Amino acid sequence: MNQSVCTVLQDDGSVPFSFVISNGYNDFEYFFSNVLPHLTKFQSLLIGYESSSSASSFGISVKYEGSRQNNLYRCLEMKIRIDLLPECVKPRLSDWLRGLKSLSLLSISGGPTVEYLSAEVLQSLSSLRKLIVEECGRLTSFAGGKGALVKLNCLQELEIHDCVDLHSLPADLHELESLVYLRISRCPKLECLPDRIPSSLKILSIINCSQLKDRCRKNDGEDWHKIAHIGMLFIE
Repeated sequence: MNQSVCTVLQDDGSVPFSFVISNGYNDFEYFFSNVLPHLTKFQSLLIGYESSSSASSFGISVKYEGSRQNNLYRCLEMKIRIDLLPECVKPRLSDWLRGLKSLSLLSISGGPTVEYLSAEVLQSLSSLRKLIVEECGRLTSFAGGKGALVKLNCLQELEIHDCVDLHSLPADLHELESLVYLRISRCPKLECLPDRIPSSLKILSIINCSQLKDRCRKNDGEDWHKIAHIGMLFIE
């Protein structure tokens, strides 16, 4: 039977123990519901396959902190490689994410079956400061419904990379009133920018996005008027 190993790392990178679970739904649910909330002295959690020692092969990486004395726990950072997660975990991933009210960084990558990002999940991450979406080959829309970004009042950085089927950014991008940095790279089918760009945006980077590059051409590009006010522009 295939097994996964959850390796808990201390601040100095040492490994005090490994929690081995089978690739069964009940084991993963038990871990997330009953084990993770009590790991109060550790900063990072890697969940992946026992046969590999490479961090890049792990499905989930979590930065977590808390105190047993006051019973307060916070998940601060989470990085997810969807293609490396056991199939039994994927249906419940949205449920687990919705409970992470203190999450400040979320990175989602490697999801060939992801066609859109759930508006319901995004709306629940009110403390999120940085969101990275990359290598989601079938992602066609950034949010599954209008208003998905309204509650991301703390989001300062948004990065989208290697989403080859992505056609559009969310129309309510301008609702991100704290956004200062937007980087988009290698999204060849992204046709245009939303009609309105956050007034708070200070840095915009567009790399290897052929259609966007033409539309954002200085002075005569169709989208130039949307971004002309931004202080730092990197378009290649």
